[in-house]
Amino acid sequence: MNEKNPDLSNHPMWFDIIKAIWGVYFRILGSRYENVSIPKSGAAILAANHITAIDPFGAAQPTKRRVHYMAKKENFAWQPLRWYMYSGNAFPVERGKTDLTAIKTALRILQNGQLLVIFPQGTRGGHEIKGGASMIALKAKVPVIPIGIHLEPNWFGGKRYVFRYGAPILPEGTQESHAKALEEALHQLEQ
Repeated sequence: MNEKNPDLSNHPMWFDIIKAIWGVYFRILGSRYENVSIPKSGAAILAANHITAIDPFGAAQPTKRRVHYMAKKENFAWQPLRWYMYSGNAFPVERGKTDLTAIKTALRILQNGQLLVIFPQGTRGGHEIKGGASMIALKAKVPVIPIGIHLEPNWFGGKRYVFRYGAPILPEGTQESHAKALEEALHQLEQ
């Protein structure tokens, strides 16, 4: 990062270590990354469907950039997990209400030219897209990269992750039309 866009990582060294460990794990599983479209510079939101607790660590593996994650507030209640979440560049969001602190944090990250991972369905296994990712994208004027995640059998009888990246959804239209475009893209990519 440069002076204009400083690295907002909480603990850059720990982030790099955590990401490397998860990278080894996803390689061992034989995970696949298709049509990776993560920008090499500039702000963007990576918006994925959410199927398991480790999705966040896989979605951003193809980029060398440090990324930030919006995560449910409950993950920050237990001290060891809180340290891990902050070290991994996660910040809390209170689900089920408009969390202005989380929105301001997301906008600050994006205004500094960084990447933000959001799960717009709000919970694992959800199907309905909430409007938060689209609202943040439109406010920050940044593209959203949809990522469809699903599991398939791997070579040793277990499961491997498949991450499919879609074309960027530009920050245009209304929050509703943007959210609808994101929902359609995610449904196509997670098949």
